[in-house]
Amino acid sequence: MIRYALVLALCATALADVVIERTAVVKTTRVDGRVETVPRRERVSIQGGNVRIEDLDLAEVWILRVDKGVLWYVDERSGTFAEVPFDLVRARRLELVAQLEECAKRVTDKDLNARYQELLMQLGAIDGAPEIAASGEKAEVAGRACERVTVKAGRIQVMDAFAATGVPGAPEYWTALGRIDALPHGVAEALAKDGRLPMKGKVRMTFLLARVERTEEVTRIEERACDAKEFELPAGLTAIELPGFEAERGPKEAPKGGIEQDQPK
Repeated sequence: MIRYALVLALCATALADVVIERTAVVKTTRVDGRVETVPRRERVSIQGGNVRIEDLDLAEVWILRVDKGVLWYVDERSGTFAEVPFDLVRARRLELVAQLEECAKRVTDKDLNARYQELLMQLGAIDGAPEIAASGEKAEVAGRACERVTVKAGRIQVMDAFAATGVPGAPEYWTALGRIDALPHGVAEALAKDGRLPMKGKVRMTFLLARVERTEEVTRIEERACDAKEFELPAGLTAIELPGFEAERGPKEAPKGGIEQDQPK
């Protein structure tokens, strides 16, 4: 009986894995003010709290190893990878927050100061429980019944999307984003507890210090066991470092012009 129960438990664990395919238009605003908008096709795999996000066109992979506390970036075309500890992501974010807070203290213009405060909120400097509201508007996306949901944290609208309940891996997805400081921790915790997954609409976050606005739509959800190798680094890759996340470097100066550079060049 014990052996039978163990087999059932193992099967349940395997079936808890999920693969999500989605399209997205991703607008990224970097610290120096550069803005780029790129269409993407993505596959998101979730297993045991770890998350793999694969760009199907660029052959780029981001692996969020929550169990190890590291983020792996893999460029399959160049055969390179970078490893960024979660602690380093947070340290770099806090550095930037400190720089922006210092700039905000010197600003006397109310409108410009408000923009600094909004940017600080996006970077998670002003945390707190978000407002999660369902509008009652219904839709079906990728065969899932959805309801339009808005999520606000202060003045920041984190999400405005049709969202589905009961999608396996949704709480783990939000938790992983919180661990890499893509969302303020209070927001990530609330969304993980809420358990809904955005299926079609807009989501705003911070990814490796860049502000990101995603207009995404899920096209397929498949509940199946994922291969554990998908969450490991392939052999034979060459190690690189991502700009701004070098393991050893001194304090970085704040970008000249600060928030006023937040325009396309």
